Amino acid sequence: MNIDHLIGVDLGGSHYAVAGFTPDGRLLDYRHVPFTIRGQAELVLSGLADLIREVMQTHHAKPESTLIGLGMPGPQDRRRGVITKAHNIGWYEVPVTEPLEKRIGSRCFLENDAVAATCGEWWQGAGRGTRHLVGLTLGTGLGGGMLVHGRAYYGSGDIAGHFGHLVIDLHGRRCPCGVQGCLEAYVSSAGMQKTASEVGLDLAAESGAKPIYELAIAGDHRAQEVFARTADYLAAGIASIVHGVNPEKVVVGGAIALAGEILFRPLRERLAERVFPAARPGLRVEPFALGDRSAAYGAAIQALHRAQEE
Repeated sequence: MNIDHLIGVDLGGSHYAVAGFTPDGRLLDYRHVPFTIRGQAELVLSGLADLIREVMQTHHAKPESTLIGLGMPGPQDRRRGVITKAHNIGWYEVPVTEPLEKRIGSRCFLENDAVAATCGEWWQGAGRGTRHLVGLTLGTGLGGGMLVHGRAYYGSGDIAGHFGHLVIDLHGRRCPCGVQGCLEAYVSSAGMQKTASEVGLDLAAESGAKPIYELAIAGDHRAQEVFARTADYLAAGIASIVHGVNPEKVVVGGAIALAGEILFRPLRERLAERVFPAARPGLRVEPFALGDRSAAYGAAIQALHRAQEE
């Protein structure tokens, strides 16, 4: 293939971002646009197409030698390029690759945003140099992705990497997916608020994890206990992943991971207690290195990988 530019897109619940790269991973451009338009897919895709064209024109990228990766929320049918049920943005059965290809003239590839973030960390971030990597994104929910032999692994039904739905308590909290005891019900922002309530910390409804973090670093023992319990829950989930998948490294990102060592220190301690001895040597758990740009990086490299596999 004669490809000289890659474009990575990250679409979230309140923004979209477009990044331009060389095929060897050099970042050429990064542009971030906030939006608050829920459900209006046509309007968002039109604005996104305009921004992609601006980035391409700035760097003299030709449509025929440019690949575009779209890191977007799911569930989705990545082969058809359709977002099927993205509740956080209100998109249901929305084709994304075909309309963007028509507007731009370049091949487009749809990818789950958490898988894209994991691939981005593998390509140019905290997972660089690994062959077997697991990524977790902690925020409103718990997203995940994994690479095996340096390629994203999807499983037989395209659902591998949904680590948020590992069951850590058979009779535990009800997860939004409907199952009891899922990891997501404990380590998401809503899960942390539930834990805060259990330890007697009164917070405003849907305030997220940030107030808990601010109280914890200010010395509030109840907030610190919330992080200790969250780390223990997360360690239980990661231990199951390690025993089942045996990655070289687990990278953790998302808004909750921004808490830094107040989360990662107890997480590493609890994880050392939960994995069996043979799994401990060399096991590394680290925060994302690319921050909120991980998905744009990963969407770009995934476009190249998938074009190569066709």
